[in-house]
Amino acid sequence: MAIRERDVEKYFVAKVIKAGGITRKMQWISGRNAPDRIVFLNGIHLAELKSPQGELSAGQKREIAKLVEHSGETIYILHDFYEVDWFIEQITHPTTAPIII
Repeated sequence: MAIRERDVEKYFVAKVIKAGGITRKMQWISGRNAPDRIVFLNGIHLAELKSPQGELSAGQKREIAKLVEHSGETIYILHDFYEVDWFIEQITHPTTAPIII
């Protein structure tokens, strides 16, 4: 059985909560293509969740590029359970050198 985006998102939410953080679904009021989740755990982080085969739409690429340009922050694109685990490790035990997906 193939892993679906909703499976990755459900796993993501559980891992954020287990790590002691909170997460909320994102939705723009007057627009589209917002990253899926905002996480509050050792700072604020944005994540777009995809299935292992999932790709960003052109609109998502543009919106993420704008957010990164104006904030200077990383927006994490996570495709599977392994990448979710990596994300949790990065925000709970940051390394000295950032790793960008």
